[in-house]
Amino acid sequence: MKENKVALVVVDPQIDFFPGGALGAPKAGQIIKPVNTLLNKGRKNSWGIFISRELHDLQTKEHFNVHGTHCVIGSPGAEIHPEINTQGAVFINKGTGPDDHYYSSLKGKDEKGKTLEELLAEFGIVAVMGLVLEYCVGDTAIDIKKLGKETIIINDATAPLTDKDKEKRSELRKLGIMILSTKTFLKRYC
Repeated sequence: MKENKVALVVVDPQIDFFPGGALGAPKAGQIIKPVNTLLNKGRKNSWGIFISRELHDLQTKEHFNVHGTHCVIGSPGAEIHPEINTQGAVFINKGTGPDDHYYSSLKGKDEKGKTLEELLAEFGIVAVMGLVLEYCVGDTAIDIKKLGKETIIINDATAPLTDKDKEKRSELRKLGIMILSTKTFLKRYC
């Protein structure tokens, strides 16, 4: 039944968003263990597993003017962090063209050209996590919630870029997006 099918969306766990990367979130390293815990549980339970990644070409000037150059196609910073277990994941690429939406992963596409929105059609419950809360994770969760899906952000599997994360969490809760720990999520949905 669609309402009970669970999908995990790991947003942009790329080298450039970890400490030492072009846009490194100070606490990004703390998400690796909970993300892998959820991915392992997802594989055991046949949940949908999607990992988005920003892949910019050097023509992405407007976005780079705001955030600096990061996640350039073919660069080491665009690679998924090597400690994230990507086995069985469907990769969603976003930001590949100069006019692509850069924050939300919903319009990103897999290798066959299907958008994340299309791929999530069969799922009623979507847990979102990754990097970073104020931008890509938050915007992805908001767009998924607009589809009418039960949307959860996994708090300990998500890192903020700045200290403005309390405001973003408040905004997300007001929109009906739950914010749960890995432990609470697994108790509730396994």
